[in-house]
Amino acid sequence: MSEATDVEMLYIAQIEALSAGNTSNWLLSPHPSAYFYAALLHAAPYLQDDPRCRPLTLKANRPAIAAQAFA
Repeated sequence: MSEATDVEMLYIAQIEALSAGNTSNWLLSPHPSAYFYAALLHAAPYLQDDPRCRPLTLKANRPAIAAQAFA
């Protein structure tokens, strides 16, 4: 006898690297602000206590608010 079995899978697609020949990907096309936001987060430590970075820190600490940046 064979039984039906439910299976749940999680697949995480790798983001294709950008290059001169590949100027967009499945994330950048619908959500360009995601790249901008991530670049600002990575630049924040180099900007030290620049007050312009405070909103980024708040968003990074609250995922629900950060998700709105990508909408």
